[in-house]
Amino acid sequence: FQREGNLITKHTGPWNEIGLLRFRKFFGVTPAICRLLWTLLLEYHEESQPKHLLYALMFLKLYQEDFINTALCNGEEESVFRIHAWKYVFLFEQRTLGAPDKAHIFVTLKSIDCPIERPVDSGRQRYFSSRVNGPAVRYEIGLSLRSGHLVWVYGGFPCGEVDDLTLAKKAYVQAVNEGEKTMGGNVYSDSSHFIVPKSHPRLAEQFQMAEELHSTVRNAFRQWAVLRTSFRHFVGYHRHCFFAVAKIIQLL
Repeated sequence: FQREGNLITKHTGPWNEIGLLRFRKFFGVTPAICRLLWTLLLEYHEESQPKHLLYALMFLKLYQEDFINTALCNGEEESVFRIHAWKYVFLFEQRTLGAPDKAHIFVTLKSIDCPIERPVDSGRQRYFSSRVNGPAVRYEIGLSLRSGHLVWVYGGFPCGEVDDLTLAKKAYVQAVNEGEKTMGGNVYSDSSHFIVPKSHPRLAEQFQMAEELHSTVRNAFRQWAVLRTSFRHFVGYHRHCFFAVAKIIQLL
């Protein structure tokens, strides 16, 4: 992966901090993480080469137009790049990669909005997000309060159709154990499933710690241009990209 990556990043000197920095700028992870991903997806490698995994990572990290991607990949045909990039995006999304069991840990839950280009057949309000001041889709992420690990990802719904509590009730509250409580913001006004700052002022320090955990993970998601910039592909594909990045983040 280091050798194949150098052909794309045009790093020609000895492997050093500059080479590693370039690699991460292009692919979002280190060669070691690439090897781990390749091993985890071993059964799906028919007709694939290590460079094809790099195509998928570069697509998620840089999210450039196809003609730019192929130019960076030494003139690879656009159709070949698209086929292999999307192949691994969908495979990432399907793997659990050993995430902790969400039903047996205490979690902090928060939503995140990702900008998209508004679908032509949808009204403005259906997708509008005040957070990004434009069309977006909404996800929720759950983090372990013990480790900070990403343990729950769900969503991909138009922001105008679901608030945070509605989104949580679609799946999350059904997934946790009976009687289990989750730490969230004041928008989660359901005391049977959530504890929130206004009802538990004595836990201010813990809520602050939870917010710092979410800030760190949100920044990790936003390192990937496919989630940070307006998504120009079919909106139904966005959740595959989001879940793919989530699986990668779990390895970092």
